[in-house]
Amino acid sequence: HLFEPCPRGAERCRQRFAPLPRVVVHEQALSDRTTAGRLWCNSGPNKGWNTMVEAKLDPGMIEIDVQEVSVADFLSSEKIKAIHLMKIDVEGYEWRVLGGLLRALQNGALKRHPVVFVEIGWGDAHPDWERYSPLFQGFQALGYQIGGEFSGAGGTADRLWLPAGVPPEKLFSL
Repeated sequence: HLFEPCPRGAERCRQRFAPLPRVVVHEQALSDRTTAGRLWCNSGPNKGWNTMVEAKLDPGMIEIDVQEVSVADFLSSEKIKAIHLMKIDVEGYEWRVLGGLLRALQNGALKRHPVVFVEIGWGDAHPDWERYSPLFQGFQALGYQIGGEFSGAGGTADRLWLPAGVPPEKLFSL
């Protein structure tokens, strides 16, 4: 399942993955809540830079209405009980997706805890940075450990979160 709320990006994904029927593109934003939301899409050359974080807009971005769906609601509607790997790169909205995933895990919506690879945009310069610490603590309380952290530009970092009992050397044999 691939989530891309920007219509232009969703269409590119549908074209790219058309030969792979198991890849389902959802023109929605995965979140911790099911609601109407706002997304700003880049109208310039960087078509991949879209954000739901109003404080981080670039000039010329176009605001559109999007549908947000909570992780729990999505899992329930699709009858999904297991996820092996979840890659999250949502340009600053990671805290919402992580919050939705954490709640779903705490409520037993999944039979196993997935490996989570997440980009944390802008690090402690993120306008919602204070929301991340309780999420990190929640994942740690469920037995998650950081399996790696990879730093990028502007304080952005990718973190690999491993569920309890999954050593990094076993990652690719799941």
